[in-house]
Amino acid sequence: MKLQIEQDKYDELVDLGGGTQALLAELLDKYLENSPKLITDAKKALQENNTKQVDYCIHTLKGSTLCLGLQPLGKALVEVNVQTKLGDISGVDSVLAETDDFLSQIREYRKTLKTSD
Repeated sequence: MKLQIEQDKYDELVDLGGGTQALLAELLDKYLENSPKLITDAKKALQENNTKQVDYCIHTLKGSTLCLGLQPLGKALVEVNVQTKLGDISGVDSVLAETDDFLSQIREYRKTLKTSD
């Protein structure tokens, strides 16, 4: 997966941040702070075959990913979350396997953001 931020989300966050990338940077920092635990918890729940916990982790991760317009991970999480809602956790491991690389891309992108004028 190659990181893309939906243009309308980017524009919205820059606008809300007073025309700077500061709000986007702050939200990405929070995302990078919280997402690894959700991913770890989801992997553990998969090993334990705990479908409710897997669903919770995927649903939560999906929400924050979509709020930031992070694609294509957001799309993949939407698809997997449809399955987890039905108790099917078979596709989760492949999506989670890609998240480490995706988080690295977000960290690199975050470094490029200007947080002040």
